[in-house]
This record gives sequence, C-alpha cells and structure tokens, in this order.
Amino acid sequence: MSDEQIPEDDIPEVEIRIEPDDEKLAGLGVTPEEFDAQLEIAIDDYHDLLETCDDEEETPGIEDIQIELQGQVYRLADLATISIVGDLDSLEEFEDDDEE
Repeated sequence: MSDEQIPEDDIPEVEIRIEPDDEKLAGLGVTPEEFDAQLEIAIDDYHDLLETCDDEEETPGIEDIQIELQGQVYRLADLATISIVGDLDSLEEFEDDDEE
C-alpha cells in the first residue's frame, strides 16, 4: 500500500449497520443507551487495533468485536445483527488496486 492520499470521492461508499437484539439485551438487563455507549468504546478499540495491527490474518472480523456489558464480555455478533451494505464489488476492486 502506498502512502499516497486517495481522494475521498474515489473511495467506494460502504456502510456497516449494527442492529442490537433488543430481546437479548433486555434479558441481560442492558438498556439501549448502555449498549450504545459500550458499543462506541468497543468500536474505538477495534479501530485502534486496525490502525496498529500489521497482519490482516490476526485482525478479528467486526462480528468478533468484544463488548463489555455489566462486567461480562460478549461477542458483538451474539448481541446484534451486523450487515454491510453498499458497493462491495467496487470496494474489493478498490482494495485490489490499492495493493498493487
């Protein structure tokens, strides 16, 4: 990957959607606000990991983000539905071009 700045308009738009499982969270006694606050912390930690990890093979997928709620650690995919929407084909092409 080069150190060249890529214009933001050239990067394909992809959105990650995280829909909490309200029933599961209620069963754990977790409010939507508590989940949102802890999710923000977990995503910040994940972003930091992505910034510092040199080996993609060692980087967990977003579904494996660990989120701490009321002293317990959970896997994000066990508490929410995660979907990725947008132009994924263009993103893959963009990443392939960026590696050359």
